[in-house]
Amino acid sequence: AIKNEIDKTEQANTLFRLNSMATKLLAQYSKLVGVKYLRSSLGKQVNLILKGGTTYEMDPSKLPPGQDIETNQQNVNHFCYEFLADIKNNLDNCPKTMRVVCNFLKESVAAKFPDATYTVIAGFMFLRFLCPAIVAPDGYKVVDSNVTDKDIRRGLVLITKVLQNLANRVQFTKEPFMHCMNPFIEENLEFMMDVLDTLAIIPDHVPDF
Repeated sequence: AIKNEIDKTEQANTLFRLNSMATKLLAQYSKLVGVKYLRSSLGKQVNLILKGGTTYEMDPSKLPPGQDIETNQQNVNHFCYEFLADIKNNLDNCPKTMRVVCNFLKESVAAKFPDATYTVIAGFMFLRFLCPAIVAPDGYKVVDSNVTDKDIRRGLVLITKVLQNLANRVQFTKEPFMHCMNPFIEENLEFMMDVLDTLAIIPDHVPDF
């Protein structure tokens, strides 16, 4: 299914970005085997966010009374750094089978789209796995309790938008209120590429599940 998807794709920037059978299979498979990795890489920061007391809104049109945009920008920036560090520091907890998939994606795509190896790994690991788990940690078993606070959910969404753009290696252009996060993206491009490179390496010591 993966190889067939690559063979059918005509433009590199659409690799595994549409809701094809291969995309759905990869998403469901990672959700099935990757729970322990999600808990170890995302759980700490998600639980801190769920405690409440921190504000995140950066859109002036949605800013609640009494909140400060610069403070909220700093809060989003802080958690983006922390999530990124935890994701990298827990790569050894990523199941070997998922690392095998990343390796296969990288090698298969390199033959047809040599410049898209980062794109395809980011599509699998961030767009279809890590980022959805940050937005909906209760749905991905990162935490046991339901996320009911709309402000907390909004914070998770904003953090995810930044990490997804970083994984895509693109800066914000369409949403002016997100432009303040472009320095974070620029500063962490090499860090993200190192994460994606490491995911495509299959070491002997990582767990199978």
